[in-house]
Amino acid sequence: MSIPDTAAQVSEIVRTHQRPTCSPPNLDTIPMSMQAEPRWCCWSFQFKAEEKRWAKVPIDKHGNWMKWGKKSEGQTYNAVTGLPDPWMTFEECVAAYRRHKPSGVGFFLGDGWAGIDFDDHLDPITKEPDEFAKPILARLNSRSDVSPSGEGVKVIVRATIEKGFIDHHAGIEIYYEGRFFTVTGHLMDEYPSEVQNRQEELTALLSELSPPKREPKTTPPRARSQPGGQSDRDTAIAATQVLCDARCNGYSDWLKVGQALHAIDASLIAEWDSWSQRSNKYAAGACESKWTSFTSDGGLGIGSLCHWADHDSPGWRDRFRVNGAKDHPRVGGDTTPENSEKIEVLSPVTSVTAPKTSLIEPFRPFPVDVLPAPIGEVVQRVTKAMGCDPSFVALPALSVLAGAIGNSRRIRLKYGWTEPVIIWTGIVGESGTLKSPPLEWLTQPLRDREESALDRHDAAMEEFVAEQLRHAAAVVAWKQRKSSEPPPRTPVPPVCARSFTSDTTIEAVCIMLADNPRGMILIRDELAGWVSAFDQYRSKGGSDAAHWLSIHSAKGFVVDRKTGDRKTIFVARPAMSVTGGVQPATLRRVLADGHVENGLAARLLFTFPPRQPKRWTEADISPAIEATWKTLIDGLFELQHRIDEDAKRQPVILGLTPAAKAVWITFYNEHAAEQANLSGDLAAAWSKLECYAARLALVVHCVRVVNRDPSLTSPDAVDEVSIGAGITLSRWFGHEARRVYAMLAENEGGTEHRQLVEWITTRGGTATARELQRGPQRFRNATAEFADAELSKLVKAGHGVWEAIETTPVGGQPSRRFRLSDSGDR
Repeated sequence: MSIPDTAAQVSEIVRTHQRPTCSPPNLDTIPMSMQAEPRWCCWSFQFKAEEKRWAKVPIDKHGNWMKWGKKSEGQTYNAVTGLPDPWMTFEECVAAYRRHKPSGVGFFLGDGWAGIDFDDHLDPITKEPDEFAKPILARLNSRSDVSPSGEGVKVIVRATIEKGFIDHHAGIEIYYEGRFFTVTGHLMDEYPSEVQNRQEELTALLSELSPPKREPKTTPPRARSQPGGQSDRDTAIAATQVLCDARCNGYSDWLKVGQALHAIDASLIAEWDSWSQRSNKYAAGACESKWTSFTSDGGLGIGSLCHWADHDSPGWRDRFRVNGAKDHPRVGGDTTPENSEKIEVLSPVTSVTAPKTSLIEPFRPFPVDVLPAPIGEVVQRVTKAMGCDPSFVALPALSVLAGAIGNSRRIRLKYGWTEPVIIWTGIVGESGTLKSPPLEWLTQPLRDREESALDRHDAAMEEFVAEQLRHAAAVVAWKQRKSSEPPPRTPVPPVCARSFTSDTTIEAVCIMLADNPRGMILIRDELAGWVSAFDQYRSKGGSDAAHWLSIHSAKGFVVDRKTGDRKTIFVARPAMSVTGGVQPATLRRVLADGHVENGLAARLLFTFPPRQPKRWTEADISPAIEATWKTLIDGLFELQHRIDEDAKRQPVILGLTPAAKAVWITFYNEHAAEQANLSGDLAAAWSKLECYAARLALVVHCVRVVNRDPSLTSPDAVDEVSIGAGITLSRWFGHEARRVYAMLAENEGGTEHRQLVEWITTRGGTATARELQRGPQRFRNATAEFADAELSKLVKAGHGVWEAIETTPVGGQPSRRFRLSDSGDR
């Protein structure tokens, strides 16, 4: 590396290397466990001219550069903490940050604090981790900050390790002592905000990333021949040359290619290293370091390598005259030379084996027509303007409406059985499927209410402070008088009226619900963060999940706190509706941690529509629709409680009209018969759908009351129209529950089949192999034979049939078209 000699050279380097930018840290999300540690510093970018890069360098409380917190000549240590003086308490760090305006704040690792840095593994737009980082993040499941660049993730865990680990090619670094971690406070929502104890997980991860070195094998290269006359070694070299560059940029694929080459011929390391140099993450020596850890029994070999080449570069066999041009060894069929005759050569058209997988039931459109005015119109207008599925609007709308009604109303189905208006909904969809925009629009009236309430609370706090001063003076005067009268009454601080929150900690939720007995709405753009917080204090005997299950039923509970002015908090009738979005893979992960068995999944109403391409639309949401939605929300918030003889708020209980009762009894018996034929997870979901039919009916009823529906039988009883709408919605959610639970259980092959069927459904239920090649991304570079084979798999699995396409009068090659079976047949 050349080092610049002159100031002019340094200036030129700095000019051509723009200083990085980053968002200010969100200090409000720093957990108390980290705030209590005097391990803080500020940091700023410093240009390293000899390395031609900007580095993050720690800064002390005086604004001076630190030397990574290590002891140097004359270094003094704090007598209380035993730590280097430049390290700061959290309060000192915040003060220094505000005074010196550096780039951010940092936390020194060590003494039981470890950090895992994922570099360039986060999409800067969607903030979604890639396939390498995602399973590791889920495994660690601890506090995860988005890095200052916005393209990485920094995870902090409680663990002790002997030494760290760095793999620049993979983009993962594990640090312990002698390092500080930038703390942005911009969290990955699906993981806990608190730092978790992950000693076992980190130890196992280090063991997997740093396998013991093995002596290189000295066995001579194998020269097993392909049917085309070439050796495996020659075929491997040809296949590697045509692999796409994306494979060497992905850590998992990069490793698999190396393992396959090693299994074919231990002398192919140069080929792997040459191919790896296409990656922008290439690091000299990385291949050699990994090569010595490979074994020949990893299940990868010439068949796998040829399969990847077939996928990346169709036709490569013709160019290199490999293996008869079309046929290839079965993936996973790699064998040792002793049993090489077991390798099968498959025709991609005639030798397809259909996987024995059950297909997820087709999606049914959300029944917008049963929603009362003006909800139906709002859902349709917002759907058209945003280009999303109607259910993406309807589900959060139902939760918001339920939250606005809150504890003011309950529905009585018979004596001793009443249901609250608490609705939990979840939008399931991949990143980029427009989960967030409808949620943001629907909750804007709540944000407006919150802003007004906070303004009123600020004014009330000013008056409270003045009242405290007057009270203090009155107490002094009372003492001077030595009066037998009671002392002046202590002023009570004002309570801020809240309508929604995004805070998921049960202590915070409990305080808010105690102060707002009407109830609230929890809004989470990523529901995974809500569920992950349940386990935050599991090691300390916490029971957040149990409290949330009580909230769903509005059953009172007590929370005992060790800190704060209010040590014991009792919420008599907790009411909190929930809504948010989640990705399928994330949902599968978070529910797998016991949240299906404990009943949480059964309490969530999901929608999981097929993914549709986004299309530009000139449709807008008119001010009239915005006003209609706001007026409806405000009207529901105006529904009043009943005040009992003890001056306490009680919900108004609404019964059923005789006609509604008859409809309910019929539904109840039919639904009970369905549930008797179910077991496990679906049986649990069906038990909650019974309650949801009544809850949804009550939402419909209250909307009709506020909207002054002239067809309403009575505002004091739920009629057959409202109960019928609730039942229709409940049955739709039951069908969707079957689909979502099937998705949670499907394997990779099942996922691909489902996505293929959904794509064909959007085209009217038919497709040819040629049309498939112009469709989903995984078929874009595929051969017509491969596309035809995938459709044949659906036929053999019973999901459709082939139909012959008649040739034109001028003749032509006979062709065929795949047609999905009717939903009843599938």
